[in-house]
Amino acid sequence: METLEELKKSLEGVPEDAAKWEDKYNFAVRRENLKWRDHDSDWQYVVRTDTDDVLGLVNKKYKLVTHNQVITKLQTALEEIFDKVQFVGCKTPMSGARMFSKFRIGGSEVEVKKGDLVGMEAYAINSYDRQTKVVFGLEAVRLACENGMLIHNQLTKAINRHYTTLDLDDLIKNLKSQAAQFPEVVEKMKESVVEDFKAYEFAKSILKNESFGVRLRLAFAEDLEAVGLTEGVEYKKGKELTYKLKKKKVDLWTVYNLLTRYTTHHESRNFEVLYEKNSAITDRFYELLGKKTTA
Repeated sequence: METLEELKKSLEGVPEDAAKWEDKYNFAVRRENLKWRDHDSDWQYVVRTDTDDVLGLVNKKYKLVTHNQVITKLQTALEEIFDKVQFVGCKTPMSGARMFSKFRIGGSEVEVKKGDLVGMEAYAINSYDRQTKVVFGLEAVRLACENGMLIHNQLTKAINRHYTTLDLDDLIKNLKSQAAQFPEVVEKMKESVVEDFKAYEFAKSILKNESFGVRLRLAFAEDLEAVGLTEGVEYKKGKELTYKLKKKKVDLWTVYNLLTRYTTHHESRNFEVLYEKNSAITDRFYELLGKKTTA
């Protein structure tokens, strides 16, 4: 399964005409009972009508919402909020069992640091095979960095399982209320470009948090050498990660993006696990922005 970032990158530079993508996501599905010893069971197949491909196996309480319903609901909501909304495209792997779609919000770009712009993107996720929940998400997107790749920092997401109580309108209401906070979020980001000891505190808290795993902490420790916050980074399998953390003034924005760049491009292939990590990282970022640090 592709990472969330791989799905996003695969949509870069593609046509923005939504009609060209409609065949990918706008197809009918039906439910067929799974029989057990000539009797209907509590399980049903989700079948793609145009190809007869079986896309998933769900129980009778599973609320089926189509990819088209999800995409249309998000696009309609975005067009009510923003003047410029571009449907970038979608991916539908596993014969269409899963769907990821992306929208660009034009005119949302704000300069956080000189030459460093942040804009906004929106996305929708759905599946017919119980592998993902229904997700509507907004992201603050860093448009420029050292390697020229995008860095996606989560702004908010509305998410729910395919239960009978699933209501797409409720998810959209939450998303709309959060969208209005984007200017405030970016203004807060600007506070992180000051060189102080918050970056040191941020690095220390991440490196000591074993829940992030050795691979992430090792990569972060090595990246921190470039800004002079670490030296002597070493790790051998079965041993503890060792490093020397140096207390010096560095801007938090740089260090935060060193870490989110790694998590976005190299971490878990499960988007929910990825966002749990990114959410914890972002929470720490904003927690430190609200504090005063001293030498």
